[in-house]
Amino acid sequence: MFSSLAWDGTMPSLPAILFTLLLLTASITIHSSRRLRHIPGPLPAKFTYAWFFRAMHAGAMLEVLPSLQQAYGRIVRVGPNAVLVGDINELLRINNVRSRYPRSDWSLNLRFDAAGETTPTLREHGPHDQRKAMLMRGYEGKGAGQVFEGAVDEQMKVLVKMLREKYVRRGENGPGGKVVAWANVARFLAIDVVTLAVTGEVWGDLATDGDVWNFFEVGDKLVPFMLSIATWAGVRRLFSAFWFLKWLGPKETDDHGLGKFMATTESQRPTLLNASRASRVASSIMARICW
Repeated sequence: MFSSLAWDGTMPSLPAILFTLLLLTASITIHSSRRLRHIPGPLPAKFTYAWFFRAMHAGAMLEVLPSLQQAYGRIVRVGPNAVLVGDINELLRINNVRSRYPRSDWSLNLRFDAAGETTPTLREHGPHDQRKAMLMRGYEGKGAGQVFEGAVDEQMKVLVKMLREKYVRRGENGPGGKVVAWANVARFLAIDVVTLAVTGEVWGDLATDGDVWNFFEVGDKLVPFMLSIATWAGVRRLFSAFWFLKWLGPKETDDHGLGKFMATTESQRPTLLNASRASRVASSIMARICW
């Protein structure tokens, strides 16, 4: 194998590359397996995340996780380098404010913007705490509650108007009225409250009783996929890599989905930075962060 990795400028053969990658993967897996060998768990968990991925993809976690703890205890090995913790005391210790446990790279699964890290994906305690402190300006102090309350009040009026015009009137003359798909309406209400409170502009899902920018359609397909790949460390790192997001991730030029949300917030930034402090305090959460 190593004879093909010559230092004379020639390219190594494909079999040599594949064998080298296989050898490295096996070495890492064996090392991880030995490091956590004292933690009980199903046999496949010592060598692969495939079984855990399959359980998540099948939507069976509600049954799988309790059964694991019943069989192996409150701390269970679920992968070569992953454990499931079901002990409340341990969880409190790990997530304590002064805890020095590093944030898991599971949070990388929440990375969606190739331009940089968001607050949930910052794993180092220092940068993460600094970012949280900066964002808290939008949610605390005078006027913060008014921004949210104003957005909720305004959208509740839109909700009542939409229900009266689209659903109630159709049923006035008999039982032929249209049934409200409340699961969808509740989501439309939530996204319009959030977009109005955060950016100062409403998407209009609630008024139209529809997924205007296909945000939820994309999310319904994307979230199960993201949760599935989050269980497999190598796959998770691939899909969260910046080069991959630049290639296939959401972009501000998208006319729907998460990319549209990114474009909406980015378009507000120049206006907010140039606005007066008084107008920022009263307008939106994002405006307050830009003090």
